[in-house]
Amino acid sequence: MPSAEHEGITGVTFDSDGHRLLGTLYLARGCTPKPTALLLHGCPGLQQNADLAVALRDRGWNSLVFHYRGCWGSGGDYDLRTIPRDVTAAVDHLQDGGYPGVDPARLELTRFLATTPAEFIRQRDEVTGHLVPVDVVRSISPRPLLIVHGTDDRWVPAEHAGRLRAHAGQPSHYVEIDGANHDFAWHRGQLRELVCSWLDGTDV
Repeated sequence: MPSAEHEGITGVTFDSDGHRLLGTLYLARGCTPKPTALLLHGCPGLQQNADLAVALRDRGWNSLVFHYRGCWGSGGDYDLRTIPRDVTAAVDHLQDGGYPGVDPARLELTRFLATTPAEFIRQRDEVTGHLVPVDVVRSISPRPLLIVHGTDDRWVPAEHAGRLRAHAGQPSHYVEIDGANHDFAWHRGQLRELVCSWLDGTDV
C-alpha cells in the first residue's frame, strides 16, 4: 500500500479464489477522495490501456489495470468463466485497500492465455450462452454509460455495439470512431480524448 506521499503509481496484488492477481494502480495527485476507474484488458490483453490510465490520472482520476488469473503473471489458469469473479475481487480490493485518494463509493468499470484455442472457444461459447450484454446493459442505468466502437473492428462487429446502444438505459452516449480497429491501435489519442471529455462532463 502506498504512503500518503505516494509517487503516482504503485504495484498491487490481491486474491481471487486463492489466486494472486497482479496489477498497477495509477494514483492522481493528492490524497483527497477521487473517483477510480477499473480498466479491464481483453484477451490476450496485448492492449492494456496504460495510456488511458495515465490520461485519466492527469485529469484527477485514479485507475487500476490488473490481470485476470492466468494472464501476464497472475496466478491460476485463464478461464473466461472466472473473469467476473476476478473483476469482483478487484473492486473489493479497491474498496477495502485503504489507498490514499481512492473513494470506495466512486468506482467505475470501463489476456496472455494459459489455455488452448479449443478450450478458449468452448469457454467463450459457454459465457456467451449465459450472459447476453443486451439483456443486462439496462441495469447500468441510472449510472452514466459510454459505448465506443470502431467501425473497422474485426473481432466484434460495430452492429453489436449498435444493439447494445438500443437496449441501454439513460443516461448513455454512443460513439463510433471511423476506421478504428478492435484495439483502437491508430486512434488511441482520439479514444483518450473522448473518454476523458465524457468523464469531465459526467457526474460520477
